[in-house]
Amino acid sequence: MSEIEYEVREQDLVAFNEYQLNGSSAVKKILRMHRATVPALIVITALSIYFYYKDLASALYVGGAGLIWAIAVPYYFRWSWRKQIQGRFTAEMKAVVCGATTLRITPEGLVELRGGVQSKLPWRELLRIELTPRYAFIFTDVDSAVIVPRETLTRGDLQQFVRSADAYIEKAS
Repeated sequence: MSEIEYEVREQDLVAFNEYQLNGSSAVKKILRMHRATVPALIVITALSIYFYYKDLASALYVGGAGLIWAIAVPYYFRWSWRKQIQGRFTAEMKAVVCGATTLRITPEGLVELRGGVQSKLPWRELLRIELTPRYAFIFTDVDSAVIVPRETLTRGDLQQFVRSADAYIEKAS
């Protein structure tokens, strides 16, 4: 049996939701539009001003606005989404989800121990495990997962844990 111990923080909840957002095709489309399409239209407008009116200063201002748009607006959207995500978590929800956690692999499923409360997740209910440089996400549903932050891992080998859990998930599927 493999076991890991770690702590979940509020920033880890936000990171998981941002991870979900970044994987969304709708979000990718919005960001692509504001990084490329809108700035391209603004630059075309700037070129039109320059060639039609022969006004270099105005064309440079409009072109500069397009460049600023391409850089600033996607950052603003991410900042806004992060604030909205943080606002979704109530104090009660944070108390339940955040804190020291122990995950143990058993033949029946994944056992999670948090705050003295033990819960079992059968292997057939786990969808997949996704690894990022900072996290391991053990998906229990399309939009929910057990979050394992690498930097707060205090005991156990995450790579070995993931390999073992993946093998059980594959067998159960």
